Amino acid sequence: MAHVKLFRVTEFAESVFQSPLAHRTALHPLLVMLLVALWLASVGHWPLWQTLLLQARAGAASPALLAGLAVNLTATALGLLALTAWRWTFKWGIVLLLFWTALGACAMLLQRDAGQALAVSPLGLLQFLVAPGSLQRLGSLPCLLTLLIAALLPALLVVRGSIRRIPFGASVVTNAIVLVAVYAILTMASGVFGHSSPSVLSVLPLLGG
Repeated sequence: MAHVKLFRVTEFAESVFQSPLAHRTALHPLLVMLLVALWLASVGHWPLWQTLLLQARAGAASPALLAGLAVNLTATALGLLALTAWRWTFKWGIVLLLFWTALGACAMLLQRDAGQALAVSPLGLLQFLVAPGSLQRLGSLPCLLTLLIAALLPALLVVRGSIRRIPFGASVVTNAIVLVAVYAILTMASGVFGHSSPSVLSVLPLLGG
């Protein structure tokens, strides 16, 4: 009985090989990556989408630009998540991306209010965070709501949620397939949307901010 009790309380007992119920009810990492990528590309960039939709209504932004940007942001987020989709880093990698993107959304919001461009590079975001008075600016109600809704709430769901544990070899194959698919999607989107769609190099700074 002691061996059974020890087995039940150990982490090994929760593995996919020894806990069929937990294995069935937990979300597959690939599904989690897709959901988080969509969240990062949409809610995580809400000031950008709000501005582009207003421009689209005025005829200043084409539907091809919106579609191309949506595909690029989602695919790029998916690629970044695939790089962290390992047993010990997956959840914390998601949390980091959620807060990093939410901080970028706050920076974009403040830039928009100041009449500046919305794209924020990772270096630009770091400079913004260390600039004098940045903490006070981030303490505004819109920024606090952005951090709460776009980062904190989904981060809590991810940390407390159950994600299926798959063997290391399967993780390698899954992540490699995702990265190849992301490259193919970005390449295809560049050809389909042409100059209306931002390039991969311009999307990475957007996701970084």
